[in-house]
Amino acid sequence: MLPILGFSQNENWFQKGLDTKDPKEKIEYYTKDIQKRGPTKNAYFNRGLAKNNIKDYQGAIADFSMSILLYSSDAKFYLNRAIVYTTLNEYQNAITDYNKAIELDPQNKLCYFYRGIVKSYQKDYQASLTDFSKSIELDSTNSRYYFQRGYCKSNLKDFEGAKIDYSKAIEINPKDAFAYNNRGIAKTHLMDYPGAISDYSKALEFDTLDTEAYCNRGNAYKNLKNYDSALWNYHKAIILNPKFKEAIIACGATRIESKDFKGAISEYNKAVEIDPKYAVAFNGIGNAKKELKDYQSAESEYKKAIELDPINSLYYSNLSTLYSLQKKYTEAIEVFNKRLLVVPTDPGLLDNFGYLYLEMDNYDEAIEQFNQCLKIENDRNKIDATLGLALAYYSKNDQPNASKYLNQAKLIYPVLNKGMDGLLVVMKDGFTYSDKQMEVFKKIFKD
Repeated sequence: MLPILGFSQNENWFQKGLDTKDPKEKIEYYTKDIQKRGPTKNAYFNRGLAKNNIKDYQGAIADFSMSILLYSSDAKFYLNRAIVYTTLNEYQNAITDYNKAIELDPQNKLCYFYRGIVKSYQKDYQASLTDFSKSIELDSTNSRYYFQRGYCKSNLKDFEGAKIDYSKAIEINPKDAFAYNNRGIAKTHLMDYPGAISDYSKALEFDTLDTEAYCNRGNAYKNLKNYDSALWNYHKAIILNPKFKEAIIACGATRIESKDFKGAISEYNKAVEIDPKYAVAFNGIGNAKKELKDYQSAESEYKKAIELDPINSLYYSNLSTLYSLQKKYTEAIEVFNKRLLVVPTDPGLLDNFGYLYLEMDNYDEAIEQFNQCLKIENDRNKIDATLGLALAYYSKNDQPNASKYLNQAKLIYPVLNKGMDGLLVVMKDGFTYSDKQMEVFKKIFKD
């Protein structure tokens, strides 16, 4: 819950309301003041603060609205009503009030900060970043402003900028475990895995029970192929939270990467024991069995994942890839078509459909699928489809278009300027490529 901002005033029941620390007593005293003296903006405002403290949000909004009705020129009234709207996830109402508060008091750093929070909730990270920058302009000593701006930059894939902001937050508040953890995430994206491990370790100094930090440190060790240390960290997170399914899944993925496929199946089965309807675990078992070339069992596991989560395009893609490995292209196409009949504009499926056609050396159809994917606003698949176009045109010996789309991909994800090392970072986001496609990528980056 966001903090609410009040003020002082002397007067009988009103003063009693100020003096007591009990929010219910405050409400009683301010109500008596209103009954005795009639409606006043300050009594309604302070009663609204008290109602907010006991989570009577509708009552708080009503009182702040009365304060505004009685005196519409105080930014504080709009600001606090906006904060309650934010708590209730009524973001548009909140932004309207934050805008009015800024109009009345353009130097109020909190108005920009809280409006930035709402825009961040709405995933409008560029607008959110602008608001946090304004808060920093008005007050460069608040670590929260830098932290939130760093979070926005990270979501905008400006990981270097995010690292700088998290570093500033740490400079101001050296014991901010969250800032160390998030800076570690930024460093992970920048492939500074030792630096990331150092930050996660620092976060754990201040919060030894932070399961996310253990899991993130495990991810960094996994990226360094230090699988034993990765598993130790994941298991530590699981000891602290035995139902931490994501850490269990990370154990399974680590064992797959280290070629311990039977161990991976054992890890994924632990997740199934916790949640028998956990589609992610069945998908993981399918991945492990695929690596063991137990294609029939893998098919069964992927189908189980689809049954449990029929809207997740990844599971359809994995099943289609399994068929493709066996050169069962008709079955692979049927899987995609079945999903596209339900959701014809699924960008993930269109993207993966393109890669299937690449495997079949049907480059024109692959280009068509990738272009269809790019027509749909989806940041996640935009990078993958753009890389797919580079692959398709290169395979058609159309070097100019291949270079064009590779350069576009680099603009979307600058880490690709590091060549194949950058591609490995992209793959950490869950994208996979066949051996044949990886060989073409090596040629594209070399040329």
